[in-house]
Amino acid sequence: MLGGCPDVLKHLDTIDQAAWRQYQTYLKTTTPLERAEFYARKMEIGRYRSIRALARALGDHVSGVARYLKLRELPELIQTWLREHRTPEHVRYFTEKRLRELLPLGDTRAAWRRFQAMIAESEREAGIWRSPS
Repeated sequence: MLGGCPDVLKHLDTIDQAAWRQYQTYLKTTTPLERAEFYARKMEIGRYRSIRALARALGDHVSGVARYLKLRELPELIQTWLREHRTPEHVRYFTEKRLRELLPLGDTRAAWRRFQAMIAESEREAGIWRSPS
């Protein structure tokens, strides 16, 4: 996932391998929206002038950082739902790639309708069946 040693760690001669593995494991447990918010905070705090500069500093790929940052354009209703529903089934289902499918829809209502269908699909995949109401 990481494209080498981040700039913030370059001054170290060695990095404790257990700590590095722990960091990589942590990255895998974050949701795409959390990752997008992390990158946005880093850009703000670090005063990076470009996505390329941020990616270089973190040791990530430019295209990956850009894709995650784009998720901040999702309708607020969807972002709120994702923050509030962090069950393992939903976290596993709502990948960055799946969430990006909603961006071209543009219209908030259309995106929300598609997102609701995705929620149902994620629950079917997880074996969760809701009783019809």
